[in-house]
Amino acid sequence: MTFLSPKKNIFALGFFSPGSFSNRYLGIWYHKIPEQTVVWVAKTNDPIIGSSGFLFTNQYGNLVLHGKDDQKLPVWSTNVSVEENDTCAAQLLDSGNLILVRKRSRKTVWQSFDYPTNILLPGMKLVLDRKLGIDRFLTSWRSAEDPGFRDFSVRINPNGSPQFFFYNGKKPISRSPPWPWRSQMGLYKSTFVNDPDEKYFVYTVPDDSYLLRIIVDHPGLVKALTWR
Repeated sequence: MTFLSPKKNIFALGFFSPGSFSNRYLGIWYHKIPEQTVVWVAKTNDPIIGSSGFLFTNQYGNLVLHGKDDQKLPVWSTNVSVEENDTCAAQLLDSGNLILVRKRSRKTVWQSFDYPTNILLPGMKLVLDRKLGIDRFLTSWRSAEDPGFRDFSVRINPNGSPQFFFYNGKKPISRSPPWPWRSQMGLYKSTFVNDPDEKYFVYTVPDDSYLLRIIVDHPGLVKALTWR
């Protein structure tokens, strides 16, 4: 069973098996693209062993993922703290962001956009916050059929000019030009905030005529891809 983003049905949330793999993962993918294109995976290094699993909101307000054969040890959880006597609801937005919201205050207590994998979607931030100890970056899959983390990553440069470094493990192998950057063919609008304590990058798409994603691919390439 899959769940669609409510208004435009752009994204779907559900279980999938990449390629010829028999293990299953919880992920988000484009609903409208014929070839399944996954944009986010929950805990990519720990798949569900077997052909099924289940996702639910537990008594503590967390989203919890279990394999069918092991209901005691979760494969993955949102692991947030919710006030006593409060409950949470999960919702998949048309942006591709899976959020967990308190029913009383309507406050978002967790979102998948804070845990990027190999793809940066419009509205998703790459962040380096020294004060809070936050470092959100992209990491490639091991292969086209294995979403486990590989060594290739794209991170915000912690020192000097606002720019990205592309790493193989801990070794930087290339870097972007310093900010400001020219967006490719006017496809998106990008913003880079460079404060003393926090640096972040985010981009937006001007209309809904196409889908755009930035991906760190498993062969060691960074791509901007569109689908009309």
